[in-house]
Amino acid sequence: MKPIYLIFGDEPFLIEDNRFRITHEAVGEVDEFNSSSFDMEEDELTKAIGDAQTLSFMGGHRIVTLKNCTFLTGNKTKLEQDLDALIRYVEEPNDMATLVLTLHADKLDARKKISKILKKSENVEIITCQSLPPHKLKQWIQAEAESQAAGIDPIAVESLIKLLGSDLTALKQEIQKISLYNEGAIISEEHISQLVTSNIEESIFVLIDKIIKKDKQQAIELLSDMLKKKEEPIKIIALLVRQIRLILLVGELSSRGKSINQIAKELNMHSYPVQLAAENTQYYDPKSLQKHLVDLIYIDHQIKRGQTSKTIALEQFIAVI
Repeated sequence: MKPIYLIFGDEPFLIEDNRFRITHEAVGEVDEFNSSSFDMEEDELTKAIGDAQTLSFMGGHRIVTLKNCTFLTGNKTKLEQDLDALIRYVEEPNDMATLVLTLHADKLDARKKISKILKKSENVEIITCQSLPPHKLKQWIQAEAESQAAGIDPIAVESLIKLLGSDLTALKQEIQKISLYNEGAIISEEHISQLVTSNIEESIFVLIDKIIKKDKQQAIELLSDMLKKKEEPIKIIALLVRQIRLILLVGELSSRGKSINQIAKELNMHSYPVQLAAENTQYYDPKSLQKHLVDLIYIDHQIKRGQTSKTIALEQFIAVI
């Protein structure tokens, strides 16, 4: 093991998963004598470094975790940290301690001296935890299902992604729930439809798909289901507007020859919603979708002015697609 680890990226589940793995490898069972944790938005860095330099009270190895290390980014921080203390520790770490720095951010500020030192030091291992692209997301679901149950049908993988998107925490929880329900058998599409509830954003993806394909019956049923779950009509409208704008934008960028990954990077988004938007562009008519956008914005204004019923306005919008 390395004496120092830096774990960062835009996928919090993978950050926490790696932090847990390193902690277990370093000290096994965690207790008050062999571990400590500091929040770099609230605690002083010098105090955390001092703790890492201190021998464990009961002897043996220590694990010291520094969370929210925003001093590694270009963003303004709450505290002015003594980064020289960290630089000195990187150069001469305590071989009886493992220091773990975590950060939820896409990238480090490469201009900073501390970032350069962390990248070059042989005492540091850097682990990046970026959101998984579609093919790796499917592989992750399959591997997770195999660890919890006897596996998962490929169609069930697609269904899970449609319902939950790329939220690894939600995906893991649902796979665990299903594996307990079916007593470790292969997870099927039927299990997904019976046991997994979609979140509102994933429901919006499906609703937009039905609107574009002019499937009024399915669209009305889906809207009714969302309203029964007490989803706020104003929120539904806002998400519909956002998704339609995304589809139009992805369609425009795709027409210029840009790939899904290029578009996702340009829009600073995960590739999954961009992929869904791209799939919708195969069926949509830009003029029709632009009209839907104008209609939704008009409905939103009417609702906020108290000129129409929230529910009726949405149902009427679906009825005339």
